[in-house]
Amino acid sequence: MTASHSKEDIRAFLIAKTGLNPAKAEDSSIIVGSGLVDSFGLVALLAEIEQRFGVFPDLMSLDPAEYATLGGLTKIVSTALNLPETEATPSSPAGAAATASSSSGPEIQRLAKGSPEWQQVPALMKEMFQGFAGQGLRLPLVEGGEKLWLQSLERLPESVFLVLGASVGGQLVSFASAHCKMLPAHLGGGMVGEISYVYVKPEARRHGLAGRMVAQMEDWLKSSKVRSIEIQVLTGNEGALAFWRRSGFGDELVQMRK
Repeated sequence: MTASHSKEDIRAFLIAKTGLNPAKAEDSSIIVGSGLVDSFGLVALLAEIEQRFGVFPDLMSLDPAEYATLGGLTKIVSTALNLPETEATPSSPAGAAATASSSSGPEIQRLAKGSPEWQQVPALMKEMFQGFAGQGLRLPLVEGGEKLWLQSLERLPESVFLVLGASVGGQLVSFASAHCKMLPAHLGGGMVGEISYVYVKPEARRHGLAGRMVAQMEDWLKSSKVRSIEIQVLTGNEGALAFWRRSGFGDELVQMRK
């Protein structure tokens, strides 16, 4: 499989995907952290490398400077292709998309792009942000923002994000999302996981849905080999703060806005 690829194939692929000018691209050209590819974009790029070449480069043990340039990342992918023991990381980590069954409430499923349940996510997100407004959120959801968020996910490979949900009678009653992103070089690089949103409609609460969705997201993120998992919680949402602390998350910082 690897014999059909060459270093030039990899280099040309990276130039095309990062938007470098082919006529000016050099091995020293910075592609990560230069505005061409940000931390979240790097994870998406790695997923596309996996799809094209069959390998998902492990950057965890590397200095960020080693993969910040066109030449550096080309070399890393080339090395991965030449190592017989290298195996591609599955685009959907084992168990991440599996349906969770429980007698204590609705089943939790990974929501597929374009599915009827996927199309119901914006309504729940809008409802969630309405609740945030009373808990101190100073950045309101823009008009149609819930749809813009979902559209942004639709442009990404499914290997870098996860959206879960549970339905009752065909109606979505909960959703949760998580994704992988790269830390900047000054924080050591490597991937971290972020749980973006967890929401359960009031009438579907007290069935353990939130806890079960979080457990699935943690399993998926850990299988993606993230260094840690982070969340953001509104300081005015005391119920959520208590929930996350019970789930093993510790307080780290307070974000302030003027």
